[in-house]
Amino acid sequence: LDWHPDCTETTSDTGSGGRTKCTCKSLPYCIKIKILGRAPQWVSPTPMVLNSRDDKGVIQPYRTDIPACENSPITLPLQAMDPDGDPVRIFIRDVDVDNDMFSTDMFPFRPDGGDSNGDFFSSQLSESWAGLSSFQQTCGVFQGYGARRSGHNENQTNILASPSETLERTVKSLHAPYDPMLEFVTNPMLNIEYTMSLSEANGIDVIIWNSPGPNGQQCRFDNVNGEANFVCRERRSNVDQVICAYAYDNSKSVVNRWVGETNPNGDDIKMWRRDHSNGDLSSEQWCWRIVMAASPGF
Repeated sequence: LDWHPDCTETTSDTGSGGRTKCTCKSLPYCIKIKILGRAPQWVSPTPMVLNSRDDKGVIQPYRTDIPACENSPITLPLQAMDPDGDPVRIFIRDVDVDNDMFSTDMFPFRPDGGDSNGDFFSSQLSESWAGLSSFQQTCGVFQGYGARRSGHNENQTNILASPSETLERTVKSLHAPYDPMLEFVTNPMLNIEYTMSLSEANGIDVIIWNSPGPNGQQCRFDNVNGEANFVCRERRSNVDQVICAYAYDNSKSVVNRWVGETNPNGDDIKMWRRDHSNGDLSSEQWCWRIVMAASPGF
């Protein structure tokens, strides 16, 4: 008890000569407990060679070129692990897509870019393109790329990780469960499979120009047995595809606390680089550019 003139909680104490007395409190002392953890990491055999250059020849960080040759199947292996031993999921998507060609309900939170650029993982067109048999024919007649995911977490096709995020009135909670389609394992392996095929027109086409061709170029043809025999052919590949992935752990659900970055997606982060960890820990984003290539042909 303190006989303090500034006290606010007073009681009468007749045994002390009628003076008032009170208990004085210190300022509060708060302790914030920060739960730390280690983020998932990409491990071998994930290709992470810095060999991808922009149009000016400058090496691009966090990007690797993967050649896709005609009729040669490619398998892009992605593997990750968590130093703390937590289960991990891998999610990969095409980050440069013409969103007018696809439903935003199926692919939310995806940046819009690349006119007439299809989703690398889709063979389908949106309803607005349903009347067309292929993409725009300015540079060739191309169908969808039709690459597919195979392995752990192959069923996650959009970035949403919680069912509550798909509600009309979005409800986000620390305790919101993961979508049942998500698959967390200790050492996940997700393969990306793709074969560029002329018969499927999923990245390559052969152009035979009438004479004269575009821009006034001449394309000679011979009349053989009454049939036009064009000798000007072009093998054209579709635009290279850039796909990017994150590896996420499930630390939020283990400790029931927000463990990841408080704000990993600030205004200084480009939209295509934003993660969707929502309290979990995430790896660095890594991207792979699928470089379309084809040998000369007659």
